[in-house]
Formats: sequence, C-alpha cells, structure tokens
Amino acid sequence: MNRCFSANNFNKSQIIRDVYSVNPAATNREIRMVIESQYGFSVGSNLIVQTLGSEKCRFGLKTRTLMIVEKMRKIVAECGNDIEFAIRCLRMAG
Repeated sequence: MNRCFSANNFNKSQIIRDVYSVNPAATNREIRMVIESQYGFSVGSNLIVQTLGSEKCRFGLKTRTLMIVEKMRKIVAECGNDIEFAIRCLRMAG
C-alpha cells in the first residue's frame, strides 16, 4: 500500500513530532529516513528545524530527555501504571 501525503491528509509537522517523540536522539537525517520509509514522502531539513529546532539546540536536550523519560517511567510504575495519578502527584510536588 502506497501511503500518499495528499491522500491521507497528514500534517507533515505533526508527523515529524511523532517520529521525534519515539526517538528523541534522532538526527535530522534519521527523521527524514523514517518518514520516507513509513509515509512515502520526503521532508526537508528546514521543515524539521522549523518544527523541532536545530540539531545543535536539541543535542543538549536529548541526554536530559532520555534520562527524564526513564525516571518518569519509574514514577508511573510506582503509581500502578496510572498516568493520571502520576501527573497529579507530580503537580502536587511542583
């Protein structure tokens, strides 16, 4: 099945955000390759930079993001895998 941008009415920026949320350590090239293989169209680096920011800005964030995601998974597990309860607890702590 050929996935076409115009036929499925996808928003390119949202697809970029979705791919990035799966792998926050991805470079622009990796994001472009995933989108091209899964969705069948290509995006330019300029659209990725406009959507997510430059790789240089994201570089410092990715190590912290990966560390925070792991800690958040532990918090959610301690809350019995209830995400809403974990969010309420974090709001009370902040």
